[in-house]
Amino acid sequence: MAMNEWARRILGALPVIGCGAGLMLQMLVVKQGLPNPMTGIVVGLFALLYLYGAVVGIMLLQNDPRAPALNFLYWLTQVFQYTSVVVSYQFWSTACLTLWRNATQQALNLEANLGSAFRFSMIEPDTDTRFGINILALAVSIYLFKQYRRERAWRAAEEAAPEEQADVAGDADGAEANPI
Repeated sequence: MAMNEWARRILGALPVIGCGAGLMLQMLVVKQGLPNPMTGIVVGLFALLYLYGAVVGIMLLQNDPRAPALNFLYWLTQVFQYTSVVVSYQFWSTACLTLWRNATQQALNLEANLGSAFRFSMIEPDTDTRFGINILALAVSIYLFKQYRRERAWRAAEEAAPEEQADVAGDADGAEANPI
């Protein structure tokens, strides 16, 4: 069963738009100058992630059969968010609706953002330890995973059906060819 046409269009366009914004953000960061080589490596890795998102978004728009699985992996990189004194990771593209659990202050909050952002840092004093789940990315990931499984089962059934029809046609041909 093929993905709903509107879902395919929206979920294909979102990464293309968000990753375009993210790559523009990357150019601004690089233009301002990188303070050290490690920052350049981090910016480069996120640029590759943005590029990957744009490519798999285009694949989804073109209805490539591999697109649901590849988009699932892309959206999965946006699900988990984490900040702490030791290491922090945040990545989202196009939109983010994150439920945060602040372990330092024993608080829970919801944060919504539009655009594109990335953050990877190490050893940041005075940073609260927070665990976040991007609810939007989680919902899209679940949808894409289910879609991938559905399409895989549908293709397997479709491939098995012609073999069964060929066996039936072969039996009929054999009966006609041998009149005895």
